[in-house]
Amino acid sequence: MTRFADLGLRVVMRLGAPSADQEGRRNTVNNLAEDISASSAHVAKVVAKLVNIGVANSVRGRKGGIVLADDAPSMKVGEVLRKLEVSSEVINCVEPTECPYYSNNCLLRTRLARAREAFFAALDDLTIADLLEHTAREHKRSGAVGLGIPQMIDPSDRTEAFA
Repeated sequence: MTRFADLGLRVVMRLGAPSADQEGRRNTVNNLAEDISASSAHVAKVVAKLVNIGVANSVRGRKGGIVLADDAPSMKVGEVLRKLEVSSEVINCVEPTECPYYSNNCLLRTRLARAREAFFAALDDLTIADLLEHTAREHKRSGAVGLGIPQMIDPSDRTEAFA
């Protein structure tokens, strides 16, 4: 999954989180960026795409802000991800230089495309409402839900997590 799609799901979860409109502030690009630990420039692009695909609505002006679209909770996460992922291939066989094995009948490309679709299909039974309900439960249980970008674990660090 691309960082763009990851940020898209985080924005959606933040817009639907119980505290999103109870903190006395509007959902602006800057507020969302701060909440999910991402740059405002990236979040602005993500929000524009979410609005374009009908997941969010954006109102300009002093009393404006970003909110989930009325139909968003019933949308399937897999379908939203398909629309957020801009590349149609898992790997690019043409750029920066064309792979010497590149052809329309490449078995690897075919299997990677199938795997990509299986990834999306595995999320087709999950709705945005499911994500929001889980986030609300976690927020109620722990008092906070971290939506920032997780740090990657170094696999060479052989701690108990890898035992």
